Amino acid sequence: MPTVRTQLLAATVSILVLLTATIAVAGSPDGPTIRPAGSEEVVFQWSTQRCSDNFIPDSPARAFRRRDNSIALIAAHYNNQFLVGSSFTNLRPDCLVSSFGSESKDAATLDTRYWIQAFVPSNETVIALASHEFSGYRHHQCQVKSAKTDSCWFSSILALVPEDESLHFDFPRDPKAKSVAIPPRGYDANRGKRYGFFTTSNAIVKDGFAYVFIWTALDSKPHNCLFRAPLNNVLGNWLSYRNGSFSQPFIGEDNETSETPECDAISPGNVPGQIRSVISIGNNWVAVFMRRTTSPDTTGVYYSTSTDLIHWSSPRHLLKVQPWSGGTGCGIFYEYPSLIDHDSTSRFFDSANGKLYLYLTRANWTDCSGGLNRDLVRVPLQILEENR
Repeated sequence: MPTVRTQLLAATVSILVLLTATIAVAGSPDGPTIRPAGSEEVVFQWSTQRCSDNFIPDSPARAFRRRDNSIALIAAHYNNQFLVGSSFTNLRPDCLVSSFGSESKDAATLDTRYWIQAFVPSNETVIALASHEFSGYRHHQCQVKSAKTDSCWFSSILALVPEDESLHFDFPRDPKAKSVAIPPRGYDANRGKRYGFFTTSNAIVKDGFAYVFIWTALDSKPHNCLFRAPLNNVLGNWLSYRNGSFSQPFIGEDNETSETPECDAISPGNVPGQIRSVISIGNNWVAVFMRRTTSPDTTGVYYSTSTDLIHWSSPRHLLKVQPWSGGTGCGIFYEYPSLIDHDSTSRFFDSANGKLYLYLTRANWTDCSGGLNRDLVRVPLQILEENR
């Protein structure tokens, strides 16, 4: 007959085995595994290919196939100029076409500067989504004492429509149609922080809807929100995910309520950074974002996976690079990760079918001067497995 001590020892061993199994399950990766599969390639070199000094990659790379099957790719600055080519291997700057705001000094017009950051299918045409910025600091309209460049920063996500078959995009004629995510409170010259909706992921298509993740900072801590609109009626019909459903519109100032609406933070524990890009691999979605940790070896590009766009897995390190956000000193820095599969059957490259790449903006600041010297680069990736 076992002694009490033997029984306690056996029970302790059982608990340890159970805990070990639980930890193993909790820590096991979900969805596909991706990793670098080659060296960095230069897509656009600022020092030799720029149309003007301001022709810089300043947003995540986005691409779509045009009707003639050529490729249009943008990593937008506020002049919003494209790289074009018959394929991804021969992209060249198009210096003739650009899209830009009117530099209005009136924040309420929502027509100052914008950066195209997503493309959405809409019937026979392409809708662009842009991050619109009004800088009270730059326009000398910030009343905050000791104001910094990000003080009085007011931002929205707006829709743009193309001009015929060109790569020029402009606001739709109906002012309501350009609304994607406009803050519920207007510009405030005494607001000493960034306010509004700042960046958007690429658009992905699922079950008759277009979805985008938007980095949001209203009255709460900055976080990712999920928005969607019906594909058959995209313009002016975006709703954010809140309290378990897509129910909250953000169409500008609401003077009828004192409560400031919010949108749910999407998996903030597992996706702490701005979701820059999302792509489908099999039955899963993969999102990439930048993350700075306490160790240089684990700082860089991370990814997380999901089957429903709401719940995301623990982040996994994809590429060791130095982000310029929060960085110091001189060197090579990276931002704006984006996933593009050159063989995707999707016109907007929101699915992976084989030739997957991680696109990044590389800042060449080895001379310690900062500035505009930025290149667009890409790293080939390998899809190792997918747990279904």
